[in-house]
Parts: sequence; structure tokens; C-alpha cells
Amino acid sequence: MAIVSIDDRARAMEGIPELLQIVKIDSNHIPTLYTLGLMGIESGQYDKALQRFEKLISLQPFNAELYLYVGEIYLKKGDKATAKINLVKAKKLARNSFVLQSIEELLKETN
Repeated sequence: MAIVSIDDRARAMEGIPELLQIVKIDSNHIPTLYTLGLMGIESGQYDKALQRFEKLISLQPFNAELYLYVGEIYLKKGDKATAKINLVKAKKLARNSFVLQSIEELLKETN
């Protein structure tokens, strides 16, 4: 139910309490942490999003997409140096052409 609510932008806020309850029960619930992280980026709550993605990285340290999002968050926070560090990590791990393209686009913003 929570994920269904999140997919409907107009009802996104309705799903947040359910997602937070899932994380309260299982602090390592990857799909929920991922969804909350994306919502944090979208809503400008970068510190919360960063916490979620850093937790995800601790659970999946070889997932390039997670470093991509951390790099994006640091860019949005104005920290180009830390963004670049994370984007370079993402680039080394990436195997997906779409992810690689996204990394390259964000890396241009770190210069």
C-alpha cells in the first residue's frame, strides 16, 4: 500500500508514515530506504536522503546507482568535491549504460 501511494504523486504523503513504519521494524529494508531516499531528493530534504542512501551503500556497497544518488545530493548541497568522489566511485562500479550516462552528466557539473 505504501509503495502504491508513493507512485501516485498526489497521494505520496499518505504513504510516508507506512514507509517509516517499515523502516522502524526493519532498518535494513532496501526497497523502503530507496523509496524514502528518492522522495527526500525530490522534496529537497537532502540530509534525510543522504542518510538513507548512505545506509543503502552500507548494505549494497557495489551498487553504482546508490553512489550516483549520493553524488547528486552533494551537488544539490553545493559540495562539488564530495559529489565528484561519489560519482567517480559510481562510474567505476557502473555496468548499465543509462547509469553511466547519468554519471557523466553529473560529473560535468563538478568541474
